[in-house]
Amino acid sequence: MFLYVCVSVLALAALNGANDLPKTFATLLRSDVARERSARRWALGWLCVGGCAAIVVVGPMYETFAATVSAEQAAHVLAGATCWLLLATWAGWPVSTTHALVGGTVAELWLFSQGAGLSPGSALWRNVLLPLLISPPLAFTAVVALRWLRAKIRARFSAPFARYTTATPADVWLAASPNSGEEPQRADQPGHWWAVGAVSFARSLQDAAKVSALGILAFGADPRVAYVLVLAVVAIMAAGGWLISGPVERRLVCRVGTSPEAAASASYVTALLVICGTLLGVPLSTTHVSVAAIAGSSTERHVWKWGTQVFVAWMFTPLGAAASVALLALSEHAVPQ
Repeated sequence: MFLYVCVSVLALAALNGANDLPKTFATLLRSDVARERSARRWALGWLCVGGCAAIVVVGPMYETFAATVSAEQAAHVLAGATCWLLLATWAGWPVSTTHALVGGTVAELWLFSQGAGLSPGSALWRNVLLPLLISPPLAFTAVVALRWLRAKIRARFSAPFARYTTATPADVWLAASPNSGEEPQRADQPGHWWAVGAVSFARSLQDAAKVSALGILAFGADPRVAYVLVLAVVAIMAAGGWLISGPVERRLVCRVGTSPEAAASASYVTALLVICGTLLGVPLSTTHVSVAAIAGSSTERHVWKWGTQVFVAWMFTPLGAAASVALLALSEHAVPQ
């Protein structure tokens, strides 16, 4: 069981990094304000910072999952989510790890706990499903309100906000690759770079806490493994994001496109909501929130078309994870003890 949980946790962490890291810097590449390697390094740096900060918030997240599933059920959920993310990342589908975990949890409770814990007043509904349903409309509304406020202020003062043309912090910190003949490009808006850093920090804070909390629960809630497990999850997330994120990155860069200003607004709103949710121990889907925020920041048709395609992938994610959990659990029960 120990080896089973170890493989599930570390594999899920690697696949989470591979599937999620490109989501944080795709708007930088599509806006033509950064080279791929520079944007990846910038996002990866903040991923590591946010993941290490998850040590502080893993406790509330653990309490949320402990009120929902048992240690054995947590192991099945981790394995089922890992199987689905493996398929999705290989295919280049930008899916949500949280949705996979939720789908696996629902399947586990439905099939092997006679539906216990699925009632509308249960911990699963209060602490997991309800925040997942509320967070996208909240992000969309916040970004739309921000757009309206910005337009009013600009109209009132009859001048756009000042734009900076100086080098961004990323230009200073991220040197050009010695194997690349390209020169680093300067962003017109440093706020876009900092927004990418903020959402990368928030995403890593949330996901490292989620994966680690389920791992600690599956290991039997041994407090001695907590800090070590969080750091191991962060390291594997970073490695997965750097080494095996190609399929998801290629799909996102081809389809995600919005102005740097709109992308920055969406990223700041996403980071704020996800960080607040993590501090409260609420498992949110950063992808879920981010896409809703991007949709609210833009009226361009292709952005909404892309959001619809991602929504379709989301619909299959809980079902795919649930099917994986069911197959794994049934095969385990079928093996003679």
